[in-house]
Amino acid sequence: MGKLLDLKKAKTIGDVVPDGWKTVAEWAEEEGKSVSHIGRVLADLSKSGDVEKQVFRVKSSDRLQSISYFRICEK
Repeated sequence: MGKLLDLKKAKTIGDVVPDGWKTVAEWAEEEGKSVSHIGRVLADLSKSGDVEKQVFRVKSSDRLQSISYFRICEK
């Protein structure tokens, strides 16, 4: 496949989110806390370097959305 077709395919499929990365909503459900509370906690931990943040483009119904994912940094 040519470079243009590879690029078009990547834009329509989206990124593959690796294991260990979770959205704020997934962390909130796991911790049993509200999404807003966990969002603040993750933002603070991200600033201190204890949590890593990365934005992935994920296919949602008929379009791609940029969604923030977080994972705990291994030190």
